[in-house]
Amino acid sequence: LGELTNDTMVGYYSPGEKIVRAVASLFNPVMFALFPYVSRKFEEDYQQGIKTFFYFFRLVCIVTFFCSLFLYFGAGYIALIFGDEYSESVEVIQWMSVIPFFGTAGAMLSYHLFLNSGLKKWLPYILGFLALSDIALCYWLIPVNGHVGASVALCIIEVAAPLIYLAVYFLFGRKQGGYENKN
Repeated sequence: LGELTNDTMVGYYSPGEKIVRAVASLFNPVMFALFPYVSRKFEEDYQQGIKTFFYFFRLVCIVTFFCSLFLYFGAGYIALIFGDEYSESVEVIQWMSVIPFFGTAGAMLSYHLFLNSGLKKWLPYILGFLALSDIALCYWLIPVNGHVGASVALCIIEVAAPLIYLAVYFLFGRKQGGYENKN
């Protein structure tokens, strides 16, 4: 953003991103705490591991969905924390409000499901595709829309990530057949 626009745009973008990332990071301890338990379930019985993962996945998604709603509808009040001059950050927060929901879902899918179900070989390809897509979107959207363009680019990538993970899982992961095919 700083290379494609000016410091003012970075100043509008940065507080909004920091707020959203702070809310999303609240779920990291939960994800890390669940990982050994979910992994053990996969080792004991692959199908039980899948059931256990999707049980926790649904619970976390429900909670993060409401956090995302809070960020979207509370963006105007949240931006006031930084002062009236940060009213331009409201739109950043609203666009990025998807991150607690979609970002946490993507992290859980990659970390819990892909590492435990034999799909880890797909992670570099998916992450590489997402990174290149984000760069392309930034170079397309930032010159036209500034700080909001950067928010939209990140929003698109955060939404795409869990959808891609789920598509790969349903196309290839379910055919794995079990924990023994983990390589």
